[in-house]
Amino acid sequence: MDSYLTDRETLGKFVDELLAKKFPGRDSAELTDLREENIKQLDDEIGDAIFGALSREQLEEFNAILDSGEENQDVFRNFFSNAGLDLESKISETLKSFSMRFLEGKGVENA
Repeated sequence: MDSYLTDRETLGKFVDELLAKKFPGRDSAELTDLREENIKQLDDEIGDAIFGALSREQLEEFNAILDSGEENQDVFRNFFSNAGLDLESKISETLKSFSMRFLEGKGVENA
C-alpha cells in the first residue's frame, strides 16, 4: 500500500509498540526482521481492507487517477470520500484486528 493511505513511519511506530508488548526487554536490533515483516503484513492488510471495499468500477476509477499522475493526498481523500469509504474507520478496524491477532500469537512472530 502506498503512503496516500498511511505512511510507513506510522506503521513502524504501531508495530514497535506491539513488539514491545509481546517481547518486553528484547533489543530492537534483535527484532529488526520481525518488525519489517509485520510492517509489510499490516500494510498489506490495510490495503486489502480498503481496496476490498471498493466496487470494480471504483477500482477502475482509482487506477485512472493513478495513471493520470494526479497523485496527492487531497485527490485520494476526495476519491475515497466520494466512494463512501471512511478511511480512518477502515484503517482503525484493521489496526485493532492486527493488534489482537499479533498479541494472541497469530501474527508474524518468529523472534
